[in-house]
Amino acid sequence: MTLAETMFCLIRNEITGEALPDNIEYDLEKLIGLSKSHDLAHLIADALIRNAVIDTTYSDYKNIKQEKLRAIYREVQRTYTYEKIINAFSSDKIEFVPLKGILIRDLYPEPWMRSSCDIDILVHENDIERAKNSLINEGFTTDNRINYHDIHFYLDNVHLELHHNICENNEQLDRLLSKVWDNIEPVSGVEYRENKEFFAFHHVAHMAYHFLAGGCGIRPFIDLWLMRQKQFYDDNGLIALLNECELVPFYDAVCDLIDVWFGNKEHTELTQAMNDYVISGGVYGNKKNSETIGIAQNNESKAKYLFTLAFLPYENMCVLYPSLRKHKILLPFCYIHRIFYKLFGKDKKRVRNRIQNIKQRDADDVKGKAGLLKELNLK
Repeated sequence: MTLAETMFCLIRNEITGEALPDNIEYDLEKLIGLSKSHDLAHLIADALIRNAVIDTTYSDYKNIKQEKLRAIYREVQRTYTYEKIINAFSSDKIEFVPLKGILIRDLYPEPWMRSSCDIDILVHENDIERAKNSLINEGFTTDNRINYHDIHFYLDNVHLELHHNICENNEQLDRLLSKVWDNIEPVSGVEYRENKEFFAFHHVAHMAYHFLAGGCGIRPFIDLWLMRQKQFYDDNGLIALLNECELVPFYDAVCDLIDVWFGNKEHTELTQAMNDYVISGGVYGNKKNSETIGIAQNNESKAKYLFTLAFLPYENMCVLYPSLRKHKILLPFCYIHRIFYKLFGKDKKRVRNRIQNIKQRDADDVKGKAGLLKELNLK
């Protein structure tokens, strides 16, 4: 049994109570290391302790037990922060939609099992200033930087992403993500939710976005596994939405990999390639995966990939140079400034090292990733 297979056995035991195989073998340091890279160490640690695989006599028992305690503490903080957000927006009559993990946690046996320090909230774009002031009045701090689709806020150890849209700057995904307000339903007061099929679509689209950026981690696969188990959404309704963005091949492959990890299905060539890519990337991917997949997306050309890194899309440049929103004519000068800053500024060593790393990426690996993207129909 591989290290990853051992980890999945422990996850299944933790979430569904499935019995562990007899005489489970593992390298604890590597197992915890792998699970930490996917922010799943709290699940693995609790399963090991509950099943008496390790006990109080183990030298690192105290540190391993703290993985669960830290997850519980993070969940308490997140719940407290979310209640403050509700109070702030209710008082100021600002309509909002909670997104992603803050809702998915309810599908787990215990909310702390779906660990995260982040909260994602969507408000109407024309409410963004009111929402910002409302949160500041509630004690949040912010870097006050309006990114492509959000502003970042902080309260204690909790990070809030206040979204003014949920688009990913990807034409394939955004053709439907841009219609989020057409797919919500009221909860109470000013709180709304994405309807269940759109919520599931958003989840899959966000997985695809991170997959294209170097890896999406194991956690969203667990989320979708639980959604499917609990029949959270109507599959036909979800497929209809996925069809609009040509995401059905990706969704089907994701479901097949879920059935390998959490069922009895055997790997295919496609699921094995996805398995290796996702597991190696950690929670949000790594530089090697990101660069290899980036070259693959640019017709396997390293030169074209470097060009896309140098000349970002207009919307991304507006985040770096806010004045561009009013003076688009300055775009060429901003490109020149950015390139010179990257090549000769304080980060020049890191940037030049990255260029060298991109040049050295293995051509066969790039070709394999290009084939993977083609099979998954990701653009």
